[in-house]
Amino acid sequence: MPRLLFIPLFFVALISQAAPPKIDAVYPAGGKIGTENDVVFVGKCDPWPCEFWASDSGVKFVPDEKRERVGKIVLEKKTKPGPFWFRFLNAEGTSEPRLFFAGTLPEVVEDAKLEHGAVLEGQPVTEKLPLVVNGRLEKKNEADFFKVTAKKGDVLHIALDGYSLRSPIDPMLHVYDADGARLALQHDGPVNLDPRLKFPIPADGEYTLGVLAIGHPTNANVFLQGSTASVYRLHLALDEKALPAHLKPAPLPVSPQPNAPYTAPFEVVSVLGKPRTPNRVLVSAKKGDSFLAKVEAYSLGFETDPVLRIFKPDGALLRETDDVKPNRDSEYLVKISADGEYGIEVADRYGRAGENLKYRLTVGERKPDFTVTADKHSYAVKAGETVEVKLKIARINGHVVPLELVVPKILGIDVELPKEIPNKTADVIIKLKAKADAKAFNKSIQIKLRESEGDAKLVKTIDFSLQDAAARGPFLIDEISDLWLTIIPKPAPKKEEKPDDKKEKADAKAKK
Repeated sequence: MPRLLFIPLFFVALISQAAPPKIDAVYPAGGKIGTENDVVFVGKCDPWPCEFWASDSGVKFVPDEKRERVGKIVLEKKTKPGPFWFRFLNAEGTSEPRLFFAGTLPEVVEDAKLEHGAVLEGQPVTEKLPLVVNGRLEKKNEADFFKVTAKKGDVLHIALDGYSLRSPIDPMLHVYDADGARLALQHDGPVNLDPRLKFPIPADGEYTLGVLAIGHPTNANVFLQGSTASVYRLHLALDEKALPAHLKPAPLPVSPQPNAPYTAPFEVVSVLGKPRTPNRVLVSAKKGDSFLAKVEAYSLGFETDPVLRIFKPDGALLRETDDVKPNRDSEYLVKISADGEYGIEVADRYGRAGENLKYRLTVGERKPDFTVTADKHSYAVKAGETVEVKLKIARINGHVVPLELVVPKILGIDVELPKEIPNKTADVIIKLKAKADAKAFNKSIQIKLRESEGDAKLVKTIDFSLQDAAARGPFLIDEISDLWLTIIPKPAPKKEEKPDDKKEKADAKAKK
């Protein structure tokens, strides 16, 4: 009997001492909607199986009871196409949110038994395109190769998700002919480190696609990156339309170009048609007016690295602006000092031209706005203690409307809000105080910041941003609004032994 009691008490002790799960990657990193996908997780999750959470209600997880960090991610038919967040959690807290992609294309997984590393020994892709190949650069200096058969006149669209899955890689794509001669190389893509390549097939035959990567963030020791967390998804199609939306430019039709000057507000979608030749429009404005000129290209998936130039009615340059963080798009607030026609030019930083050098120019009113971000994606608090949620509030374009925080009611938590929210960019703190008798809690919460005055009140859900100083462009998703809160209750008091129990134990010891 004592032995039977010892086992559960032992595991209770393990649970209370376990650290929050740490998940660095999942492999494969995606699957087709309506399927069950065998996956393995990279990291730690004790005691196994940990509880699983996904931001899409159509996603379920079935753990392997015998093998740790192994199981099936089930993508029910109601799962929304695209990326979603998932977490693992235990009594001590939650893992960092990680990405998994719910796709609509057929999916295959890299054959780990094959010797990847030689161009002519690539894995044959025999399934009909379009499809997705899930792979992993598992070892240092590893390169993966895949063979595709195509016909002259075909255009092979190749797009890779690696960095955008938050893998620690800066990937490259190579294309080789049947003799192993390299025909094409693509490194960075139009929006981040993940490459995209449009390859016209020059002749009927077999072509080899190579996936290689250096590490990200980079360091002084440059070599081909390889690790169990270096996962990727390679999309192959003969029609660009078959690719997921995030891997192709926004479908924007080019606007007609009138000869007369524009009057704000307006929007123009155009293409840079001649090398080293900017596009130009005129805007009729009056003294005292102001308008925000904004060029979007990078954020829409186009290759253009736009430069915006504003000219006065006399032809003098008023302003030239390039990148506006966190991307390579451009904008400028123009304050009109004299009546007349102002010139707005859009150019590519490198003087390029072509059908992919598209952009959208909007000229209109500068609207006041605000942003808010949390300092962490998850918070853990012990019963009787307090945790702080630090928020960074940024007022944009002269926003001064009073703001108020809305925190959901959580059983066992007293919320202390800041006395006031400044009418300027500032940091504020929410204090979550767990009562001494607070019960266990391990769920996502959403906190909102909203305008408290006005007719059309702006409301923002507070996000945690995964973008940091090392980021080189957007991920599949950059923010998570499902912040996590874990309440760790006080351990149950130990049962005191009665005097009779103590006497029985002493007698038994004496007999031994």
